[in-house]
Amino acid sequence: MPSELTVSITNVEPKRGGAEVELRVAIVSGDRREERVLRVAAEMLFEVGNITGDRLPYPLSIEEFDRLERFAAITDAVNKGLYLLSYGSCTASALAKKLSSRGYDREVAREAAEYLRSNGSIDEERLLEQYYNILTKQKRLGPNRIKAELMQKGFERELIDERLEGLMEDTDFDELLGYHIEKKLRGEQLTDRKKRAALIASLQRLGFGTSAIIRVLR
Repeated sequence: MPSELTVSITNVEPKRGGAEVELRVAIVSGDRREERVLRVAAEMLFEVGNITGDRLPYPLSIEEFDRLERFAAITDAVNKGLYLLSYGSCTASALAKKLSSRGYDREVAREAAEYLRSNGSIDEERLLEQYYNILTKQKRLGPNRIKAELMQKGFERELIDERLEGLMEDTDFDELLGYHIEKKLRGEQLTDRKKRAALIASLQRLGFGTSAIIRVLR
């Protein structure tokens, strides 16, 4: 008859000022004993139970141990994510892709990025406004291109729809169009139909709508 497997936490040590907890876990089956060390964010640990140093050894079910292992993987990915964010802000979606490219399980990477968004380490509303200012004030792009660029950066459609309308109300897109038209024509009179069509196409690629382009060209 196979020996019963028991899992228990034998030591609990706060780390990073209490933000994380290092756990020593003993896995025992008959004469065989294995020790694991797991480092878990304190608030994730609370989801498993009220695990403290004065309640040791703390028995774990296999399911609880599996959760702790997953939380340890997410905690490691969160710390890596914070390191990556120190080099530049990005959306949760973009961060999850960066973590996956560095070897983290895709779902672990996604959960770590969501964790950082939920605790405010990733402020996507502020980030969206920063990108918007770059796209309008530096690149002078039109509404359609702006939305496409924000989608490509990883912003969720719901956030784009929620924030973009208010931001666009304060932007004079006709002025941006005029800038591109003047730059492209350089004072040349637009009499050739092919040149006019080519100009309209180039302005459309910059994200401006056809009706707006024709109105400003008049």
